[in-house]
Amino acid sequence: PMRKSTPLAAAILSTMASVVALAGPATAGPAASVIVPEQLQITITPLSNTPGLPSGPVSALLTCDPVGGSHRYAERACADLEAAKGDIAAVAPQPGAACLAVWRPVQISVTGRWRGQAIDFSQTQPEISCARVSHGYIFMI
Repeated sequence: PMRKSTPLAAAILSTMASVVALAGPATAGPAASVIVPEQLQITITPLSNTPGLPSGPVSALLTCDPVGGSHRYAERACADLEAAKGDIAAVAPQPGAACLAVWRPVQISVTGRWRGQAIDFSQTQPEISCARVSHGYIFMI
């Protein structure tokens, strides 16, 4: 024998159908997006094996919102980035700074994200003291 549907059973079935419809189709993949902090990796790498230079790369992390990371002058470096709208090449050298007139080349680089934009900058500087002052406080690590 068939059972008659009661108003309560009909309401439960209707509610369950609504929940399933709202959930939408099942999808494969992670349940939530991974949030990657906006940070910059700043590196100075000696290109020659010269006494007095670090034996390998020297790096620091910089975050600007909030200001932090391992950068010694994070607040000043973030201010330089803000003034240049993230364009490392547009950051002027530190005023009044000087460097030695010798050739002990180092590679300077910045990679990561700042204010939603990808940053990938590198340049060769004649020596480490020039590198540190070449773009405001960015490379004062």
